[in-house]
Amino acid sequence: NKLDAALETIEVLKQMDLAGAFELRGDVLGRDDKVLALDAYRSAWAQRATSPLARKLYILLSDTDPQLASEFKGEWARQLPGDPGLLLATATEAQKKGDNKTAIGTYRKLLRKEPQNAMVLNNLAWLYYTEDDSRALELARQAADLSPDNPAILDTYAIVLIKDGQVEKGTSLLEKALQLSPNSEEIQSHLQQLEQR
Repeated sequence: NKLDAALETIEVLKQMDLAGAFELRGDVLGRDDKVLALDAYRSAWAQRATSPLARKLYILLSDTDPQLASEFKGEWARQLPGDPGLLLATATEAQKKGDNKTAIGTYRKLLRKEPQNAMVLNNLAWLYYTEDDSRALELARQAADLSPDNPAILDTYAIVLIKDGQVEKGTSLLEKALQLSPNSEEIQSHLQQLEQR
């Protein structure tokens, strides 16, 4: 079967690049067996700490054991100080917890390192929108310019435009976002709310 063949190939790769092979093993196993995937990612991390690997390990730990994920962030910071991926993980975690002040501050730090990161621009725009901060409009526009076919980004920009009184343009963007992601309950909800106005 394909999984066995992939794992056999990974065993050969271990002889050339042990860390890369462990990371690839984690990628392959992550869909079916999170425990084995975590073991593989941890083995890769012990061989070579990289930002992409740290993100994978953190996401998987967050799904399986949030306490371990939090502890791993400390190790991540020691191994890769100033890593933009760590800033993104910190900002996203703070945003999920409703800690807008921390999320905004961290996204702003990240934006200084990655000014063209559409996701960071979008998330910061949304937070500014929720805080009634006029900077939301410009950041949402920049995010949409960078990623014009991303439904989540278009949704944010549309909502900010509507709040700014640009209802026609906002509605058009919401409709485009829904075409790109027809099963998105959030976008559907935003359109319904707009129709009820």
